[in-house]
Amino acid sequence: MSIENIVFLLITLILYSYCFYPIVLFIISRYVQRIHQSELSAEDSNDNQHLSVAVVISAYNEEKHIVNTLHKLLQQDYPSENIKIYIGSDGSTDNTAKLIKQLPDNRIVLFDFSVNRGKISVINDILAQITESVVVFTDANAAFRLNALSHLIKHFSVPEVAGVCGELNLIKAVTGDNYDNVYWRIERFLKYHESKVNGFLGANGAIYAIRREYFQPLPSDTIIDDFTLFMKIALNGYKTVYEASAIADEEMVASMSGEYGRRVRIGAGNYQAFFRLKSALHAKQGIRVFTYLSHKVLRWFTPHFLLLIFILNLLLLDQYGFVLLFIMQVILYTVCFVVIKYFKNDSLPTLISLPVFFINMNLALAHGFIHYIFGEIKGTWKRTER
Repeated sequence: MSIENIVFLLITLILYSYCFYPIVLFIISRYVQRIHQSELSAEDSNDNQHLSVAVVISAYNEEKHIVNTLHKLLQQDYPSENIKIYIGSDGSTDNTAKLIKQLPDNRIVLFDFSVNRGKISVINDILAQITESVVVFTDANAAFRLNALSHLIKHFSVPEVAGVCGELNLIKAVTGDNYDNVYWRIERFLKYHESKVNGFLGANGAIYAIRREYFQPLPSDTIIDDFTLFMKIALNGYKTVYEASAIADEEMVASMSGEYGRRVRIGAGNYQAFFRLKSALHAKQGIRVFTYLSHKVLRWFTPHFLLLIFILNLLLLDQYGFVLLFIMQVILYTVCFVVIKYFKNDSLPTLISLPVFFINMNLALAHGFIHYIFGEIKGTWKRTER
């Protein structure tokens, strides 16, 4: 294959993942829905609120959010006698454990661990001791809306369902407005239609649920436990679904540096998951291989594609078309650098903010890849405001 064709292939893969895959997925989803439109849906069944539910939270220095989070959980419209809330304070050095102990509700069970070991270690320990039928995972700074739990649990009235992922609603810390940019709306769109074709991928840690019997302890160095745990259930052949009406609100990271650091850590976790979940690429996974490659893998390796395109482009500067491509790249990266460095908190038009978001996200992914390769990120906490 010529250098020119390699460049065209890499550009096509990026455009496919971000632009064309949503269209292809939508067409497939509509076709599948037509075939199965007569099947019983979870909403058609009322046999769902008898299930015992364990809400599990792993917390580290969350005194700012923990009381509000627990109040929201205690106010859920799900039968109170069927809810138990288990919180593991993972060696917190602030008042997290103290504030939890002050709440007068016997539905709250505190595990006050003295040593900080990381989120997944806490989850592994708590899950080894509970007996409830369904386990709901959330973050210590996520506030469930009143009916969020009921919307999650209703799907478990269908025996084939082993996992349900809700929707995270990001709120801007300063204004309180919803963070609803183009990228976030597309992600919701993809999750909805991937669920419809039984190709749903990893969950969001702020709000998801699984049947307890399908939980598998994860290694203590696991970085993105929510994605890995949920994917392992799906890869074992169990059905996982997305429920957009089960909503948890969470404040965005206030600082650009904090948000970037969060993305770097998630990026490192993505590569860790990719190399550990090799079965996700096995043909027996059916359509999930398609959704996984299109939605996740191609995006995780977009930073590598972008770097290769730039390097290979340098070898083709004797051709007019590739000179234009090179100039476009230089302009794009320069504008993004200037905006990221000097316009951190400014509201920018979509025409500028979207490419800047894209480049900044891929820069964080590349940074995360370097951390993963050199083993610089562990499973222990690296706390941000979100």
